[in-house]
Amino acid sequence: MKLLKELEQQVQGLPNIRRAWFTTFTLDVGFFEKHVLPVLLGMDAPTRRSDYERMQQRISEDEIDVRIFCDERMLDARQVKQTAIPIHGLLPSRTKSQRKVFDDESLFHPKVVFIQDEKGRSLLGAGSANLTVSGWGRNQECFAFREVSSRRQYRQVHDFFDAIQATVPGDRCLSRPDEVRGLKRGDRDWAFVHSYSDRDFLEILLKDLDSPALSVWSPYFSADLPTLLRRIRNRFDEKLPFAIVPDRAADRTIRTRWTDALEQMLAEESLTFHDRPTAHDTDVEMTHAKLWQANDGSSRSGRIGIGSWNCTEPGSASFERRNVEAGIILPLTRTTPIIGKPMVLNEADFATAEALEEEALKPLNPISPVDLQVVFDWQDGTYQVNGEIHGGGESVSYALRLPGVASTLPLQRSSGTSSFDTLRVEIKKGDALLVDHAYEVWVNEQMIHRGLVQEINLNYRRGFSYDSLGDLLDDLSNETEPEESMALSLRSVLRDRDEANEASDKSGDVLHVGNMTYFRMFRAFEAFRRKLADLAKADWEALEQLLFIRPGCLHELVGKVNEHVDSSTNQVMNWLLLKELHALWDLAGEKRDQRRTEPKRWNELKPRNPDDHMPAFLKGADATARKRLLEEGGYAT
Repeated sequence: MKLLKELEQQVQGLPNIRRAWFTTFTLDVGFFEKHVLPVLLGMDAPTRRSDYERMQQRISEDEIDVRIFCDERMLDARQVKQTAIPIHGLLPSRTKSQRKVFDDESLFHPKVVFIQDEKGRSLLGAGSANLTVSGWGRNQECFAFREVSSRRQYRQVHDFFDAIQATVPGDRCLSRPDEVRGLKRGDRDWAFVHSYSDRDFLEILLKDLDSPALSVWSPYFSADLPTLLRRIRNRFDEKLPFAIVPDRAADRTIRTRWTDALEQMLAEESLTFHDRPTAHDTDVEMTHAKLWQANDGSSRSGRIGIGSWNCTEPGSASFERRNVEAGIILPLTRTTPIIGKPMVLNEADFATAEALEEEALKPLNPISPVDLQVVFDWQDGTYQVNGEIHGGGESVSYALRLPGVASTLPLQRSSGTSSFDTLRVEIKKGDALLVDHAYEVWVNEQMIHRGLVQEINLNYRRGFSYDSLGDLLDDLSNETEPEESMALSLRSVLRDRDEANEASDKSGDVLHVGNMTYFRMFRAFEAFRRKLADLAKADWEALEQLLFIRPGCLHELVGKVNEHVDSSTNQVMNWLLLKELHALWDLAGEKRDQRRTEPKRWNELKPRNPDDHMPAFLKGADATARKRLLEEGGYAT
């Protein structure tokens, strides 16, 4: 995959990436996670489910903002999604902008890559390739990468994502690009052009050119191509000639209709069709490249546009009806041929109306009447839902289904507005969201929309855990850190059927304490106590890690001990485990009191009451003897 190799070379110059944003029209989530994501992270391509979880862990630990924006109508929320990277489905018609240039037919069509490192150095890529296997590996595409080298370029990028920000429901999940710092004297002659700017694509491409000529690569064309070309001529130059390099459909026809006007333009040679200037590659499925070259007839200079612009009225993003498109415009200092030999064509070389209809774009999803932002906060285990209603009638009742929530939840309309009341739902465990990232909107027992949940505070999302309480206590006793442990595995909810070999090969009860001696059990809890006691007074981040985040944290230890007590008949071991756990909880409470604010989900750390599990022989023992035993064990208060 040439584009993947090019991305790999480009990111080598950007160490410690902090932001990687992608826009696309169509999206193959599996392709992105398997091929593009590991390039960004400098990791090997994943081969097992645990590899995806390690990539997500790396994203969370290094606080890398990786996200994708695509057209909502082309987003298949049923795709298998292995990581928690945010994916935003957008509708251009819902852009909150004073420029009323988008309608319900407008597509979110740009293919842009924006990468920024910790020092603010920024890389911009734009072209024709969607985030799919075909786009990055099978089609002939055109894509360009440039380093952001001027304030003007930075502003163009900022304005693009600022407008996207206004299109995403809510603003809780999206940050803005950092201000570019330490700009080097680099390539400052290129411009990032997009549909959210005040000036349109053709205006910038053809500006101040004397006797211009247009050469265009495009797979798609207006059904009535002469009308589009006539509009371009009327606006810029009545004698402007067009040279087009088309891709052909499966039946070898060009994707536009044969008309009298088209025949006349061909006869006048004001419109010509051409082969590519290079030989056809038999491995290429489709020439999907969109390339526009405007030559100045007097100076033989001009500009070239590399982006997402098809040779259609909305695709050119320069007339009343337009898509959201984007690309890079570069100056030409000499005539660069992008066309080959002229084609000799007749009516049989052009598509019929029926063929165009058959090949017309068919969205996966209809436009939803609701615009929701569903956010799950891993820190406090809470969903927050906000949204607006676009049509559908006031009498329509909408219901929401969320991963990990058994019941369907009604969406309540705010009185006198087109918005829903904010909905907050707290769940005890977010395990379901580890494998199911989609929410659903229902009306009258019929699903009308499926979208993806946005996840925040991902460092609280634990994909790995210990298989057993015994393994956890063993590592504590041996002072083995989780990142060095051989006992960690994916949590059971993440283990796919075809990856049984990844699961632990330990047999029996996963809570089994095995032959652990009381000494090793006490030693394990003492090691955990030292970790807590050694924390610096104000190191709240490290405290959160020990309490809730790391594999083997207090939250996991409490859960495993409580489950062990439910299944074990060893009353002495159960009682001692709970006593030791309570001592840990008390010490954690002292650390919490230093903070003066109670961590979210603090109540989930409280273990069972040891007194409820005191062995029978202790309950019947002399009170003085029992007190002495408790004091000797360090459990007396």
